[in-house]
Amino acid sequence: MTTTTPFSFRRINLNGSSVDTLIDDHRAALRSLNVAIEKFVCIRAHGRDFQTQPYEAFQQASAEFEQRLANLHDCAKFLEAHLYDLYDQKR
Repeated sequence: MTTTTPFSFRRINLNGSSVDTLIDDHRAALRSLNVAIEKFVCIRAHGRDFQTQPYEAFQQASAEFEQRLANLHDCAKFLEAHLYDLYDQKR
């Protein structure tokens, strides 16, 4: 299931975190998450790994994998949305 609620965005202020630090941290997190997604895709379930089991076992593993991959993509969307908001506030 993908995220359906709007994100809550922080407001930059003098007493809070630096916008540049927040941008750097969000960018680093997004880069790392994208690497994790690339690596995660490499471990996708393959039918040959389930050949001694009923086909339903492969179907279940595939569905579980796709859900977790969708969750990772939701995290990336969250970071991207926050980055855009931070860039807008920096202007």
